[in-house]
Amino acid sequence: MKTERALAIRTATPPAVSPLTRGPFRQPGSRTAIQTATGSVAVIFALVDYDKRLNAAAFSLRVINKSDTTLVCRVWAITRYGEALFAYPPPFEIAAHSAETKELPVLLDEFDAFERALAEINGDGVHMIVEAAAPTVRRKPSLPSMLAAGAFIACVVFAAAALRMSLPRILALAAPPTVSTGTTVDAQYATSGLGQVRYLVEAPDGRHIQGGALVEKSGAISIAIPRSRRPGAYTLRLTEEGPLGTDKEIRVINAEPPPIIYRKGAQTPGIAIAPLVSRIIVAMRDAKLLVALRQSTAQGIASADGQDPAPTKDNANGVFQVEKPLVKSRGTIGVRILSPRNGMLLSLTDMQSRQISSKAVGVDQDFVQLRAPRVGVSTRYTVVMSFEDGFGQETIVQTVTVAP
Repeated sequence: MKTERALAIRTATPPAVSPLTRGPFRQPGSRTAIQTATGSVAVIFALVDYDKRLNAAAFSLRVINKSDTTLVCRVWAITRYGEALFAYPPPFEIAAHSAETKELPVLLDEFDAFERALAEINGDGVHMIVEAAAPTVRRKPSLPSMLAAGAFIACVVFAAAALRMSLPRILALAAPPTVSTGTTVDAQYATSGLGQVRYLVEAPDGRHIQGGALVEKSGAISIAIPRSRRPGAYTLRLTEEGPLGTDKEIRVINAEPPPIIYRKGAQTPGIAIAPLVSRIIVAMRDAKLLVALRQSTAQGIASADGQDPAPTKDNANGVFQVEKPLVKSRGTIGVRILSPRNGMLLSLTDMQSRQISSKAVGVDQDFVQLRAPRVGVSTRYTVVMSFEDGFGQETIVQTVTVAP
């Protein structure tokens, strides 16, 4: 038995070989055997090694001839296009009753799309073909392909960033929560993206008192609050609308009239800081007398003018009003929003300040409903409205009675 090394080369006059289809034949190697009248022949042909540095594959062909016939072996290189190229060494013989092994290194760069190697054994009454698949080679991407892939990824990232920057978005909108009537305030804003920026100012009764388009993407909006003797909530709406969508923001500006008192000997009223609604409780320790006085600025002005103060309804305030002071058990408590504020939260509590239910109120809502609890006897509850103003958290309450 002897072993030889050879180098695969191209040559002419290949046999007609069809391309190998994907199937069970795509294996590292194959073997076959045949029985003749004078003996048997066995052939093993397989891929044994691959040199990545040289891009060369080594195939091993072992023929065991136990017959009386001399065999002739040929080795072919097959491309994926079905082209068969004769591989060196040239046809060699294997004597009768002998065994021989040959290692065939194939330089893959010498062939166009090398797919497999094929060995053909012929003799008297013998015709055998065995094949071995090419090694799996991971080719290093070329520089042009890497540049093309990098350019494609950069284009995708740039397009995503451009799309994100083009989406209409209101970055900031700031307005003072509480102002005095008859003044002008500035609301700061900042937007981004493709779109037309517009603003609208609504009065407490829903009238549009100011609005229009804004040219700059950021800046200040001057809002003139009309003079009024009544408090009210003005709604500022900022909208950016474009081909890729719309973004909106809403702010509520609570306007309150400055309190007015008359000064002695003055022809015109003067301005002073005083609460709009005050509740004074005077406790007389000796007489054990408790006097509760509710007095508003408007009533004080009327008394100063020599007029009788107008009677006020119990539980009245300028923010919300309970529609019915008496509701049925498991019924609905309707609450009318008179002047919307920022961060309004409406809740129902019992006399021990335990919360029964609650509901957040948006600046666009003017009517809210709460569910009355189930009671067996008439029970008094408190409707609590909490909100934010320029000085912090504020709370206003009204009472309601739930009857069975």
